[in-house]
Amino acid sequence: MELWSKGLGKRVLGLSLGERDGTTCTDERLEMRGIMRAPVYWDYEVTLDTDDVVGFLTMLHKPDAVRFLATSEKRGRMLGTALLSAGVFLGRTFRLLVTPSSRAQGRGGTDVGA
Repeated sequence: MELWSKGLGKRVLGLSLGERDGTTCTDERLEMRGIMRAPVYWDYEVTLDTDDVVGFLTMLHKPDAVRFLATSEKRGRMLGTALLSAGVFLGRTFRLLVTPSSRAQGRGGTDVGA
């Protein structure tokens, strides 16, 4: 990802969420921390709430976004990651929904890992 700010002149800053140092999740938001790449090595923090995530996923419905994803040389990697992520999301969501009721009924459900 590249970031640009008028305050930095024509400088473009590189940021890779895949190379983040840490992620914190709360009921309200998802926070990711890391260090930007050259030309500066600044600490960053990206904070997303549920509306941000929904907005990003909705953006992927747009024809330009679909064209970008479909014509990318890394489309296979993106599709594989998307399918794996959807499976993990569904599995963990199911476990979160089932586990509390299991504990309430005394069946000793397990905690869901991060």
